[in-house]
Amino acid sequence: MSSDITNNSDSSQEIQELINALKFEDWQEPTKSAIERLIQIGQPAINSLIHTLESEDRTIFVNAAETLGKIGDEQAVEPLINIIRTYTATDCGKVFAAARGLTFLKDERAIIPIINAFVPCKMPGWGSLYWALHSIGEPAKLGILKAVKSEDENLRKGGFFALRWFIRYGGRKEDFDMLIAAIDDPAPYWLTEFISLLANLGDWRALAPLEKLQNYQPDLPTSEQEINSIRIAATEATKQIKLQNS
Repeated sequence: MSSDITNNSDSSQEIQELINALKFEDWQEPTKSAIERLIQIGQPAINSLIHTLESEDRTIFVNAAETLGKIGDEQAVEPLINIIRTYTATDCGKVFAAARGLTFLKDERAIIPIINAFVPCKMPGWGSLYWALHSIGEPAKLGILKAVKSEDENLRKGGFFALRWFIRYGGRKEDFDMLIAAIDDPAPYWLTEFISLLANLGDWRALAPLEKLQNYQPDLPTSEQEINSIRIAATEATKQIKLQNS
């Protein structure tokens, strides 16, 4: 984003004063006006905002992360991704704030770090992770499909969390292949829920994999109760889709 100020001591002072004003909620003054002005300044404010990601003040940190995203300069991508990598196991609030900033940047480099964050960082902040992936579009879907097949347990599980959100809150037939990829896994998470989502989509292409699941037999040890639950869910989903397409 272009700026209407020059990089001199006066502008540096203004930027620092604006950053100091980020200590309130983003809808409160003077923070609201400070964010708007920092976005207007654009690129010259990037380095100072990146440095502000080291702030111990949570509100300033959150506002700085989101302002970086809204400025839209790719220089902010790696610092925000590094926040996710650094704090995934210790401070999910910072992870969610960085994800909200990345939502505006729509950079593919964020896909895997965000998927990995689904496991240690629990609800309700998953929405921030989902929307950051959603903003990236098709590359994020491909990343999720690779994740659910990964040998890395954390990435694989994170992929299923991400997939769950994509289907539940997207619910579009375009996401059909993502569901099929999930139920084709030998030991998938939330398989019964994914079967239910397939039934609700009502796509006749689901019949073949669902009919296969009526005789579900996992490769890994699974209780008879779980196996029967999956088989019954697949049978009922098959009936529902046939009825919808009759």
